Amino acid sequence: MNERIKELTDKIVALKKEMQEEGKVVLKESFKEFFDKYPAIHCVTWTQYTPYFNDGDECTFSVGDFWVMDKASFDEWQEEGGGYAEEFDVLSSYSDRPFEGMTEKEIESAREELKAISSLPDDIFLDLFDNHVYITATRNGFDVEEYNHD
Repeated sequence: MNERIKELTDKIVALKKEMQEEGKVVLKESFKEFFDKYPAIHCVTWTQYTPYFNDGDECTFSVGDFWVMDKASFDEWQEEGGGYAEEFDVLSSYSDRPFEGMTEKEIESAREELKAISSLPDDIFLDLFDNHVYITATRNGFDVEEYNHD
C-alpha cells in the first residue's frame, strides 16, 4: 500500500513540475507574441502577492490587474518615480489618456489577449516571478522588483 501512495505522490509532483515548466514557456511566449503584434505598447505591469491580512478570510496569493503603457506614459511614469501604474494606463476602458498608436479594434484585441494571458493559473506567475513583487514586462523581457503592499 505505501508503495502505491509513494508512486502516486511522485507522479503528481512530476506532473505539477511539468505543467509549471510548460506554463512558464507559454507565459514568456505569449508576452513575446503580444509585443510583436502590438509595437505601440511599451510595457505591461502588475503586482502579485499574498496579502498579510484579509479581514478574517484566508490570505491567498493572487496576480493583480495588468496595466499597459505606451512609451510616453511609461516615460512619465518613470519620471514620477513609478508607483501606481493604473494612473498611466492607456488600454483600460476607463483610461482618459490618449493612445494614438492603435486602432479601437486593435485595442479591443489587445485587451482580450491580456485577459487570456492573465487567466493562466496564478501558480505559473508565482513560480516564474515569486511573491510580493512588481513586474514590468517589455519586449526585452521581465523586470521584477520587490513590492511593499502594506
